[in-house]
Amino acid sequence: MPADVDSNVMVLFITNNGDDYAGLSSFIAKSPAHLESQCHSLSSGSVRAAVRLIRNKRIAIVLCEHRMGDSVWRDLLEETAGLPDGPHVIVTSRTADEQLWSEALNLGAYDVLATPFNPEELERVLSSALARWNNRANRPPAAVLTAGQ
Repeated sequence: MPADVDSNVMVLFITNNGDDYAGLSSFIAKSPAHLESQCHSLSSGSVRAAVRLIRNKRIAIVLCEHRMGDSVWRDLLEETAGLPDGPHVIVTSRTADEQLWSEALNLGAYDVLATPFNPEELERVLSSALARWNNRANRPPAAVLTAGQ
């Protein structure tokens, strides 16, 4: 991923796991929406860096790895909650269980995804999140993933 991010960024993935990033990148590269240039990874786990990107770029979805540290995804939810164009935050985890799912949704996350990613589940969740993000008032449409196009 290039260090400078283009102004049409749609997906931000905060992870230290190269396999998970490769799985997401592969999915996006094959998607009908051709989002490959719209995926960026922050491996540092810095909430401040993520929020700076979110405020300066058009990011609809942030996937945040659960094991980046207990506070990373929680801090991210807190920092983006008041943004008018705030992204949907999706927590990713190899051990996605009911407790994490319940906690994440109660704190405002859009969803929890198990890794490694199941392509059908990834498409369903990302498509739904993008559609909801696009439906917010006064927002120009963003690319929506659809199967078979």
